[in-house]
Formats: sequence, C-alpha cells, structure tokens
Amino acid sequence: MSMEIWKDIPGYEGLYKGSNLGRVKSIPRTVSKKINHTAKGGILRGSKNPKGYSFVKLYNDTSKRTLAVHRLVMLAFVGPSNLQVDHINSIRDDNRLENLEYVTNR
Repeated sequence: MSMEIWKDIPGYEGLYKGSNLGRVKSIPRTVSKKINHTAKGGILRGSKNPKGYSFVKLYNDTSKRTLAVHRLVMLAFVGPSNLQVDHINSIRDDNRLENLEYVTNR
C-alpha cells in the first residue's frame, strides 16, 4: 500500500491539504468570526454530484467554495492548469494522484 503524502492546497495554505491517495483534510485552527472557536480538523467527507464526482466545501476568511476533489489533488501536487482533469481508469470517484492527469478537452 502507498504511503499517504499530504500537501497544502494553493490558496488554502494552513487551512486544507490534499493527499496523493485522493483525500482532502482540514487543518486544526482557531477560527475568528464574531466568537473565536476551534476547528478540529480532519478528513472531509464531501459529497458526490449526479455525475459521480466527489466534491468538498472549503472555507477561508472571505468565502465558501464547493470544489472537485480531483481538481484539488492536482492543484496540490501538480499545480494549477486550465486543462481538464481526467480519471485514467474512468472511475470518477477514484481521486488518487496516480489516476489523474491533465488533458485537453477531447
């Protein structure tokens, strides 16, 4: 079995990390809004859209965004791109880094 490696997700450094095994986690931190509270951190469960892709909600000081897990993994490990993310084995919720690649729109 592969060892899990975690990297910061650009734009969410210190808040969220993506793993080479296709998971996203929240980093424990103090969140200040009207009242300071602690976010425990941990693996995000997310949800699937009707097409079968996994999505998670990420929060920062200014916004909340729902983002595709496969795109977050590629962003963390390969970097940003305007290309499409392809699941090599065609399994839409298999977000392991080894199963993802940037491709042109076919």
